[in-house]
Order: sequence, then C-alpha cells, then structure tokens
Amino acid sequence: MLARVTLDDPSVRLALFAIATGVLSGALGSWIVVRRQAFLAHASGATAFAGGSVAATLSIAVLPAALATSALVAALTGRLAFRRPETAQVATGLALACGLAIGVVATRSGAPQTGTSVLLGSTLLATNA
Repeated sequence: MLARVTLDDPSVRLALFAIATGVLSGALGSWIVVRRQAFLAHASGATAFAGGSVAATLSIAVLPAALATSALVAALTGRLAFRRPETAQVATGLALACGLAIGVVATRSGAPQTGTSVLLGSTLLATNA
C-alpha cells in the first residue's frame, strides 16, 4: 500500500524545491544565453565564490557576502558596459580571474572550510532544521 504524501514530509518539500529550482534555472539559463551574457554569469559566480571565501575566512555570514560581492561586480560591469560597450568583456574577464584568485587564496589562508564546502555546503552536516 502506498504511503500518504503530504507537504509536511521534508522529502516532498525538497523534491518540490528541486523541481522549482530546475525549472527556474532552465528559464534563467536560456535568457542568459539569448542575451549573450554567459561570460558575465560565469564571472558573477566566480566573484560570489571570492566573497564567500573571504567571508568564511573572516568568520562572517557567507551567503550575504557572496550575494553582495556578486551583485556589486554585476552592477559595476553593467555600468561599464553601458558607458563603454567595447570594454565590457575585458572587465568581465578581469572580474572572473580576480574572483577565482581571491577565492582560492582565501580558502587556503586559514578558512575553516574548503572551497567546495563554501560553494555547496556539506551534505554530511545537513539537518532537518
């Protein structure tokens, strides 16, 4: 006999979250590719990694720091692209390289976590909070 499925079950909520994330990510990814902004999206992720790594090193909240760093770089690159479109790709490349370099240095200089755990968290430490 089949068990009754309700939204009180954490597995059901996680499955619905995964489905919603997949649908939204697919739509956002298509929009990014159509607008030819894949390089900027990659740089935004790299700078989020840098912000999260530095935050972990300083023992402050990782998610707000990563979001703020990524948003700042995206805003600065967008402003530069609006003023001087020919330099936007160069600025994006610099943001990508600097973000990865800062993130790697921060994860190797006393951060309590590895780079992977800053980006993805630890599945072994997950709880039903």
